[in-house]
Amino acid sequence: MRVEYAVIALVVIAAASYYVFQNVVPEEVAVTVILTDSLNKPVENATVQLFADDKKVGEYAAAGGRAVVRAAVKRGALLMVRAEAPGFITARSAVRRDPLRLVMQQETTVRHETDFVILTDLGAVERKYGAAFSSELRKKIFELAYAAESNDRLESAVVFLGENYSSVGDALSALSPSYLLIVGGPRIVPFGEQETPLKNAAGFGFIALQDSTVMVGH
Repeated sequence: MRVEYAVIALVVIAAASYYVFQNVVPEEVAVTVILTDSLNKPVENATVQLFADDKKVGEYAAAGGRAVVRAAVKRGALLMVRAEAPGFITARSAVRRDPLRLVMQQETTVRHETDFVILTDLGAVERKYGAAFSSELRKKIFELAYAAESNDRLESAVVFLGENYSSVGDALSALSPSYLLIVGGPRIVPFGEQETPLKNAAGFGFIALQDSTVMVGH
């Protein structure tokens, strides 16, 4: 056999092997899913489903707010986790890291009576400031929510965009808080500007003159 034919044969074999490896031989994945409520308490009796490219590939029971999901999936498949538990709103999240934390909102809190919402995007915080800072911020936010409930009797909810709500608007529509604390600037939680509603409010025109716009989360 001529050398060039042998080289071509090797290239073809290598390409075929790579194709089989990428498209036929499955990839074993394992992700730890941690489920907590808005006060960072474990969610009990939860069921966790794993999806690969929108196809369910496994269902698992969570114990103590934790489940390890394992499956053989196509390499490069987009993974998504769906969690449900009695008394909680179904939560979904793409799998971008291990462990994956999901904050689940209780159905009883999805009323127009939420007093205080603390909102941020921990994914954006981690990208800008690092994982250690993001983890510490998560802890401090839950401490603040607990303090607001314990000391001021404010019904509080913690919102992490991308985990329990996809946008500021979704969270506000569902929770309708009296007070909203957004943690982070526009690079963490995108804002838009609108003319202040106080402009035409009797007795508040002087405020509109000093600050004519308000920041609004999208």
